Amino acid sequence: QQILAPPRVLAPVDKKKPPKKKLSKKLSTKVSKNANLRTQFSEKVIKANLETDWKSFMEVPEEYMTHSIYLTAVQNNWYSIKYIPKHKRMKDICITAFEECVNAFPYIPDRVKSLEMCKLVVKYNKKLIRYIPHRFEDCVPEDIKDKYARFRY
Repeated sequence: QQILAPPRVLAPVDKKKPPKKKLSKKLSTKVSKNANLRTQFSEKVIKANLETDWKSFMEVPEEYMTHSIYLTAVQNNWYSIKYIPKHKRMKDICITAFEECVNAFPYIPDRVKSLEMCKLVVKYNKKLIRYIPHRFEDCVPEDIKDKYARFRY
């Protein structure tokens, strides 16, 4: 009996493939920019990749990134908020990341932080109280401020 390997493993041994025509650098970049980028970086493709690999959005050029792609990345893994540009961290993205894990708190801009978030930080992860904005410092008990010497107040 002969055991056959799957067809994708077998490669022709005797047949030689004709060499591929190489495009000049200028032409190849034009082709890749015009044709491939539209399909490679479409919103559907990026979101599908995010389902399997949350870091895949870091390889997408900035011009193809949208708010919904950032939101999908944060929904799949809260840590992806670290790689979102600070000026694009909108309220819904930050709240989603914080709901996933309290440890997202340092990556949330002060303009988005709320009193409820700060209270949850005090309750669940006291090491993060140094990231609480000054306007919410009243929610931090004095004994905790004294215990954590690195607190910024």
